[in-house]
Amino acid sequence: MGTTRRLLTLLAIGWLWVCGADAQEPSDPGTLFTGATVFPGFDGRRPEPVERRVCSAVLVRGGRVIGIGGEAELAATDAGRRARRVDLTGLYVYPGFQDAHGELEQLGADLERIDLSGCAGLDDLARALGQRARETPAGRWIVGVGWSSARWAASVGGGEAPDSLGRALDARIPGHPVLIEDRSGDGVLLNRAGLEAIGAADSSRWLTGAAAARATAALPAATPADRERRILRGQEALLARGFTCVHLMGVDRQELAALRRVHAAGRLDVRVVAYTSELPSAEDPRAWGDDRLSVAGVHLDLDGALATRGAALSDAYSDAPGWKGELLADAPAAWSLLVEGARAGAQPSLGATGDRAVGLALDLLERGRTEVPGFIGLRPRLAGADLIGGGDSGRLRPLGVVPSLQPARLLEQLAWAPARLGEERLLGLQPWSSLAAATGQPLALGSGYPAGPADPRAIFHAAVARRAALARTPFLPAMALTAHRTLGALTSGAAAAVTQEDRRGLLARGYGGDLTVLDVDLTQLGWGDAASALEARVVMTVVDGEILHDAR
Repeated sequence: MGTTRRLLTLLAIGWLWVCGADAQEPSDPGTLFTGATVFPGFDGRRPEPVERRVCSAVLVRGGRVIGIGGEAELAATDAGRRARRVDLTGLYVYPGFQDAHGELEQLGADLERIDLSGCAGLDDLARALGQRARETPAGRWIVGVGWSSARWAASVGGGEAPDSLGRALDARIPGHPVLIEDRSGDGVLLNRAGLEAIGAADSSRWLTGAAAARATAALPAATPADRERRILRGQEALLARGFTCVHLMGVDRQELAALRRVHAAGRLDVRVVAYTSELPSAEDPRAWGDDRLSVAGVHLDLDGALATRGAALSDAYSDAPGWKGELLADAPAAWSLLVEGARAGAQPSLGATGDRAVGLALDLLERGRTEVPGFIGLRPRLAGADLIGGGDSGRLRPLGVVPSLQPARLLEQLAWAPARLGEERLLGLQPWSSLAAATGQPLALGSGYPAGPADPRAIFHAAVARRAALARTPFLPAMALTAHRTLGALTSGAAAAVTQEDRRGLLARGYGGDLTVLDVDLTQLGWGDAASALEARVVMTVVDGEILHDAR
């Protein structure tokens, strides 16, 4: 049975079905959410609604949906009579939103650092960093996040390198090593004290790619307690923004161990699906993974970001003649990770931003299909794909590629991409609708944090509007996604990307009781008014029937 037909069947079965009380834990009376407009589900492959009807109540018990339909009908059942009531009158209930490419520990860490997203120039940076320096003992690191090198360069006409800004910070913040992480996640800016602290006093103060990663690694090592605290703080932020699940791409063993400790202590509330950056071992966590924490596969980023000119392009950057970006991993290393992981049953995932990196990713997946039995059945994921060569689009469907896209990054890119890519390549920037048509697979949408906000409302706005809030017209409106397709990519599409569509992404019989409750009907928004999604209030976030965020 096809995916769409199966989805429709599940919705039809689950519409008014309520399972018997003896099939559930008697100690759990269940919860009946009433009074709302409840959307049973969306299909990430379809621009139109799967089911045009909506209902007013959903009944959850034992962590699962056991009934969905009219309030009176559910309340009259044996299970409904015993359930506690939660009144959501006037609100809108969606299947729990999922961040298909997000962060948890880093999000928590960044919330402890200095937010520089509102800093336009040197004076703003120095003021924010100086305030923290006055509160911090001399010699200790000052770390800022959220600053955009590309936006800064555009504001000064592109003729001034970020290195000059780092040098200007030498005199402003002399007593502390300073490291500023670029919003793209692919670059760092340091002052002289910062360079000396990492043993690179003679280097440029602006580092990208592998050099940036080495600089970040030189920061004081996080203790196990630090990691656990940051995970808890990160999940609190995700739940407050309406996410019930996050896919972590490329986690290391230390973060995975911290996640396992938090989960073992019963404190992991958000669902986590992890992709490791290392080959599976004898202690592969899939042996102990469950519906709250699981390991799906392996992930490798092949290139960096357009913002830092780290994305690997086929032709040189328009504003950097002769420079085409660089690959972060060569083909043999990437192949080794993919093939060893696939032979162990791990889902392959590759991150590729530029067209040259996307081509390499598809070459590797093509080789996997040829040499590893069952490779395509593992649903290979391609994350990013900001630029894709015309000849490569036709390769997606035969490879069964699941596109994992991060729409909110586009709104940042539009400020500087014209100069960086030139007019012709700009027309191919983030072609979401074309990718959806080319692959035939459900789309999965994520934040791409820190390059995009870790907020489903921002993802929805970017995907539907394809324009900044103050812009008059969309950028390439034909590439925008409809509200229903976007909601599908945040729910059932994200679940399908991790082969969990049999238990996630819908509000249907036997599915996990994950709900995101807003005060706005997103299904009625188009490109002209999609910005109103940014003002939507996240009233409630529910995982396994448990209310984990309640703003009532």
